[in-house]
Amino acid sequence: MARLVRDHLRVVAAGLAAALSLVVAPAQGEITGPGGRCQGLAESASLVAINVEKLTVSTTALSLTASKYAPTSGTFAGAIAVAVLISVDSNGVNATDDGTTPVAAGPGVALVSNTYWICRSSIARFQAIRTSGTDSVVNAIFYIAR
Repeated sequence: MARLVRDHLRVVAAGLAAALSLVVAPAQGEITGPGGRCQGLAESASLVAINVEKLTVSTTALSLTASKYAPTSGTFAGAIAVAVLISVDSNGVNATDDGTTPVAAGPGVALVSNTYWICRSSIARFQAIRTSGTDSVVNAIFYIAR
């Protein structure tokens, strides 16, 4: 687990640093594109990673795991993530953040080969499904603000 966290953080560190330095403020509860920023998080807010998750997305839509963004035990028990930074591999996914189930070729946000922020209430409603004949990998880092 520690190696996965270290490797994943190394991959997204540059994207995270760039995203935190921008003043792009999408609507609260939204999937943001590369360089986006969750509305309501102050530029000076210190984000603390509380968990990670790796999803292999196939032909059935998957959600982020509740115990990852709202842990009930451990160091961050009772904390609720305010932002999730996800990275999507080159196979891509179709995602929704309103609780509706995405379909491979239907409405939703196409996410591929980049990092994206999922903000506040969208975290619990986020779902993804692969867009091609090959499974996709979605890595997520869950953050609280301090």
